[in-house]
Amino acid sequence: MSAVRASPELVALGKDGRDQERFTSRDMIAVEARLERAGDELGARAEHGVADRHRSQAIGAAEARGFALSGEQRDAFDHITGGEGLAAVVGYAGTGKSAMLGVAREAWEGQGYTVRGRHQSGRRPQGFREKPGKTGGVCLQRSASGRAGRRYPKARPSIRHVGVCDHTGSNRPANSRWS
Repeated sequence: MSAVRASPELVALGKDGRDQERFTSRDMIAVEARLERAGDELGARAEHGVADRHRSQAIGAAEARGFALSGEQRDAFDHITGGEGLAAVVGYAGTGKSAMLGVAREAWEGQGYTVRGRHQSGRRPQGFREKPGKTGGVCLQRSASGRAGRRYPKARPSIRHVGVCDHTGSNRPANSRWS
């Protein structure tokens, strides 16, 4: 352990709530800084709105299948299908985030976006099971550049792509997949 602590790559973060020493690496700090910059850049864009007619059609189709969005789900739906370049929905398990994302996927596709998802290997959220190869999520990225191209094996992302990731609290870059 002394060799690890002596490494110039190790960065001490201080003690956590249980009074345990916490550490990270310089590489992880750099990754987090890049993610923060990319999030700020995407968040400043306002070019991904979904027209009201596509939102209404998606909600109507869901209701025809027997699924009605709750008030909170509707607020989240409006938030992520709005014009921001980056939007997030956070909530407790079982509150309908994935189901709401299934409706949002229909709205995005109605607007002409290609929807790509990130998920734990072998796991697909319920709202995206209707279409093979689609997944849902709590984290939403609208890609305006090819930066994440290696994560989209079939097509390089463009301004016409929407990326979603579900269960982000359990996602780790090493074991997640884009589809």
